[in-house]
Amino acid sequence: MIVDKGNLPAHLLRGWADRYSPNLLFSHRFWNVMRIIFAHGDRQYAIFVAILIRATGRSRDQLVEAFLRRSVFAALAAVVIAVGAGVTGYYAIHSGSPGSDQSGCIDPDSISSHVYNSYRLNVITSCITASGVVENVIPEADGDYHVRLALDTQYSNLTNSANDQYQYGDLVVEIICAQPITQSDAVSACQNYTNTITIPNVNDHITVTGPYVLDTDHYDWAEIHPVYTLTLS
Repeated sequence: MIVDKGNLPAHLLRGWADRYSPNLLFSHRFWNVMRIIFAHGDRQYAIFVAILIRATGRSRDQLVEAFLRRSVFAALAAVVIAVGAGVTGYYAIHSGSPGSDQSGCIDPDSISSHVYNSYRLNVITSCITASGVVENVIPEADGDYHVRLALDTQYSNLTNSANDQYQYGDLVVEIICAQPITQSDAVSACQNYTNTITIPNVNDHITVTGPYVLDTDHYDWAEIHPVYTLTLS
């Protein structure tokens, strides 16, 4: 969906091209934000839609309808407030979900240092705790086990639209260096590390801790990667 200023009422265009417009709602920066929202269907879109829903109390469908009707002033104000607060605040809301207390969340064996090509992971929160039911356990060529976790209700806000589209709505949980490695660029990262984390089975209910990240190699879906601790319950 592209914002077409030609279809907007004339009074909305005041300040459109003015980088230094005193009207914040119609400043150059604001319309850049709007362009990002409508031009991206993944991370940025999910972030700002979530902000709008939280700030306005509307559902996603209601927001779309409001934009199409141009009855968007409450939503626009919410975006401006959100931009001022920063996207970091949004993730703080997510990582602060009930039960995700980080006080006991540590990396006991420096597991993070054994993640291969760690630059591909955008770390949102250094360590969180989440729980849910295992829906699938997939051995990967990089030596990891890719666990799909159907989150308990209190953690449901940890997933994003990419998880919905590509991971059946589940959070991805990665247990690293846990099996023979056949992917050449992952071999060195696992040297001098032996996995001691239990590999769960499908339908197990587990609680995991580890960094909350977005996987930039895979549509920015959300993960706990790597797992620091895993307990069966």
